Amino acid sequence: MVPCSFGTVVESRAAVEDEFLAPRREELRELLDRLEGKVQMNVKVEYDEEPVMRSILSEDAEVARVRERARSLGEAGHYENIRLGELVAANLAARRARDAERIAEVLGAAAVDLVTEPAGADGLGVFKGSFLVARDSLSAFDDALEQLAEAPLRVDSFGPLPPTAFASLERG
Repeated sequence: MVPCSFGTVVESRAAVEDEFLAPRREELRELLDRLEGKVQMNVKVEYDEEPVMRSILSEDAEVARVRERARSLGEAGHYENIRLGELVAANLAARRARDAERIAEVLGAAAVDLVTEPAGADGLGVFKGSFLVARDSLSAFDDALEQLAEAPLRVDSFGPLPPTAFASLERG
């Protein structure tokens, strides 16, 4: 498989050989050598809503205090509810940043390379990325996934897959 942009059209087999393969021979060999014996594992991590909210309430005294105040005010607690939402969102954003860093570190230790994507900072998404993993390290990668799979994290992994996220060439 040769890495090309989707929708690449080439006039003929000779054009592929003469205009693409021959001038980039060394670059292609290096890329193929780099990917030899490796697979791609896609990982998506999200929070389970109930456990993460329970955790925020139990660990952040200000959130718990504002929540109780909003409850005690009932319908008159509009501004307290807004404040509660702001506090929870800030706590979740800080937690997401810490957890995403930890996920990349734990899984990255069992991988050769990593490509991340936005996980969706406005919802319950924590981490989304692809890992380049040596075939003989797949069990270590699975162990690392198991290490992360505890509440409030929900970890989904897909693979092994062809390492398409890592099969790119410099523009040329």
